[in-house]
Amino acid sequence: MADYPNMSYCMYQNTRLALRQILGDLEEAQEKGITYKEYADERSSSGEKYAMKEFEDLFEEIQDVLQEMRDADTH
Repeated sequence: MADYPNMSYCMYQNTRLALRQILGDLEEAQEKGITYKEYADERSSSGEKYAMKEFEDLFEEIQDVLQEMRDADTH
């Protein structure tokens, strides 16, 4: 856990702010008519491009786990 950027008691609050920043940047790019490929190519480094892809995969995983938890509530 030493490499986690947030303390467990505030991880959702801090991450929510970061996600809002990402969403705002994506919406701005979309409003300008920038395509996904163009947006990805504009990232500042190959590390940032990789992180963008990893973020997408991680976000899908998070959604899957949350849905499984919701489904368990209904049983």
